[in-house]
Amino acid sequence: MNRIFKIKSIQIFSAILLFSFAFVKSQNSVVLDVSKTYKKESIAGFLHLNNIETLDNDIKALKPKFWRFGNYMFKSQERKDIISGLISRKIQPILIMSDLCIYKTLNENSTDGNRILPYSDPKSYEAFVRKMYAENGNTVIYDIWNEPDTGFWSGTKEQFFLAFKKAHDIIRSMPGGKDAVIMGPSCSRFYKEFIEDFLTFCEKNNVVVDILAWHEGGVISDIKEMKANINFAKEVWLNKFKKLKIKEIYIPEIIGESVQFSPLAVLSFLNTFEEGGVSGACKTCHDNPAEIGGNSCFNNSMDGLLMPNGKPRSVWFAYKLYSESLDDRFKLITKNENFSVIGYYLNKNKSVNILIGNTSGSNKDLNLSLKNIDVKKYFSGKRKLHYNLYFVEDTKEKELKSPQLKQSEFVSIKNGVININLKNIESNGILVLELK
Repeated sequence: MNRIFKIKSIQIFSAILLFSFAFVKSQNSVVLDVSKTYKKESIAGFLHLNNIETLDNDIKALKPKFWRFGNYMFKSQERKDIISGLISRKIQPILIMSDLCIYKTLNENSTDGNRILPYSDPKSYEAFVRKMYAENGNTVIYDIWNEPDTGFWSGTKEQFFLAFKKAHDIIRSMPGGKDAVIMGPSCSRFYKEFIEDFLTFCEKNNVVVDILAWHEGGVISDIKEMKANINFAKEVWLNKFKKLKIKEIYIPEIIGESVQFSPLAVLSFLNTFEEGGVSGACKTCHDNPAEIGGNSCFNNSMDGLLMPNGKPRSVWFAYKLYSESLDDRFKLITKNENFSVIGYYLNKNKSVNILIGNTSGSNKDLNLSLKNIDVKKYFSGKRKLHYNLYFVEDTKEKELKSPQLKQSEFVSIKNGVININLKNIESNGILVLELK
């Protein structure tokens, strides 16, 4: 009897241990080091614009690092005005050369809106490339051809490779061209075979690719796949093709049409690309369902961040919060695959802020721990703090005036640590926790 009792006791104890382990493992937790901050370079950018002056206040608020454009701007002075306007606002222009590779660009008095095809009219293509570099020098990043794996390119894959090399060779041969920054291949997706063939061609033909680029127009559930794509590019291609001297990876079009207005998509994409070491990520543009004939590529709305009347949608606030986070970031000690989290000190508010996005697709709890807190530096020596919890709701195409206050509590610092348990976090917006 005693032996049976002991065996059952051991079995019960083992079951309790397994249950406890599973329970602990199932808990979502994130730990931040709040002892010191670091400055983070922005990777955020946008696609296309018509009038930079009307966007001035929004640019000041959101502080984009890049702006990728072309948008069939055939007139030289119009392009120059946009580029000088971007540079004066400390934004790096990325020129989509294929958008401008039209006969009207060569001759502004022409009415010929047909595309110059490098494989059928090489002389005009050479003249176009020379004109672009003579006009812009090294003030822009040259994105040679947009999405050559789609209908934007009408030739064969091999013809695209030759056209890319032709543009590269012309630019590099011109005064200052050795220092030009050239990007490619800018596929519509992480098209592994296409990109591998492109890099192999470039290596064999002495083409220097400064920035490796492809597009990620997916949804939030694609984040794991995006991480794998970036890791593959860094671990395989950057090592295999060292001769190409690839300096950086850019994703010059991000976020799919179905989540184009989602603040959570913005936070999760930018957070994922930052962690992967991507240097630039420009939001792409799409049709706007609520606007008849509306398309954010052409309506000067910062890719849908702004309504037709210029008022901000909720996605605008995601970029605003991201820009605020850059100067004084906190280091994440532990991460969680179900959450995108960015912690920072906001000097103008004298507050510690945490951006939280639940990317799991269902409501989740989160245990948030702030460790190694420098009480004197961030909280004037106070050990009992007040926090507000705001929610940036996904309003889609509707206006959002400001984030909504969801919760207001007091919390104590114990041994340099704050623990906050957040319950039932929705998976369709962003939480902003503000500690003062």
